[in-house]
Amino acid sequence: MGATMGNVSEPVGYYRGVLYVWVKNSSWMQQLVFMREPMKEAINKKLEMKYVHEIRLTLDRKAVPQDAQEAQELRDSLSNLMAASEEAP
Repeated sequence: MGATMGNVSEPVGYYRGVLYVWVKNSSWMQQLVFMREPMKEAINKKLEMKYVHEIRLTLDRKAVPQDAQEAQELRDSLSNLMAASEEAP
């Protein structure tokens, strides 16, 4: 998503195909509303599978459903994305 978006948002959960993204404030949330579909497509393309079916934005980190296995899958997927980004020219 880029450095700017990375400073104001963070993936905080994944549950049944839904990626939950915490957003710093409502102004940034409004900006990200329009970026959800391109973000979803970029993530799925990088992972080469339909991993994210929907992106939900939240201002409250505690409002995110948690599943230990899916949380680990999210961390693993994010690690893979970061590694792929570092390898790209």
